[in-house]
Amino acid sequence: MKPGIAGLFCEDGSCDIGSEQEAKMASITISLPDAAKDWIDEQVRSGGYANAAEYVSELVTQERVRQCEELSLEEVRHLIKASKASGIGTRSMDELFAEAERLVEAKKARRA
Repeated sequence: MKPGIAGLFCEDGSCDIGSEQEAKMASITISLPDAAKDWIDEQVRSGGYANAAEYVSELVTQERVRQCEELSLEEVRHLIKASKASGIGTRSMDELFAEAERLVEAKKARRA
């Protein structure tokens, strides 16, 4: 199958939305204060993340969601998987939709 649009894999005109492929990865080098590095290392040791790169990637994704940036299909799949693994939330559907509406309005206001 050939890669199609973000996470879609197509062959002979049909696309499979369920296919999962490894995301293309880039490497960066950053300098952090010792306290920040220690914090990241603790998050990894506590079992929440496989490594520091996964932790930083999760922070970037969370910030993109907070800023209402468009995510790829693969990123949405990851968020859904993480949401399912986190268990049942305490907010009602009305609260969740109100938060979503607030985020959309904030994004519209930034664009104006």
